[in-house]
Amino acid sequence: MNQVVKVVHYPDVSDSNVATQFYREIEDIVKAGASIVLLDLKNLTSITGSGLMALVEVFKLIRSAGCKVFICSLNDQVRILFELTGLDRVLETFSSLDEFYSSTLQKK
Repeated sequence: MNQVVKVVHYPDVSDSNVATQFYREIEDIVKAGASIVLLDLKNLTSITGSGLMALVEVFKLIRSAGCKVFICSLNDQVRILFELTGLDRVLETFSSLDEFYSSTLQKK
C-alpha cells in the first residue's frame, strides 16, 4: 500500500483565527486521504500557549482519523517546550525533512 505523505508548514499561531484556519487545513488534508502528516516547524521561532493548544488539537484530529503524525525541524526553544510538556515522548520528531524521508525510506 502506498502511503500519502503531506508536508505542512506550521504557521505562527498567534490568535484563534489562525488556529482555526490551520485546523481546517489539516481537516482537508486528512479528508483528501493523507496517511502521514508531517508538520514542518522550521519557520517557527517560538510558540505561544494558543499555538501549543492548536498543535495538540491537530495531533488529536490526525490520530483520530487513523493517520500518523510526525514533526520535523524544531529549533532549540520549541524542542525544550516539547520536552517540558512531554510531547517529545508522544510524537516522533526528525531534525529535518531529509532525515524524515531517509528514515522512512529505510523502513520500506
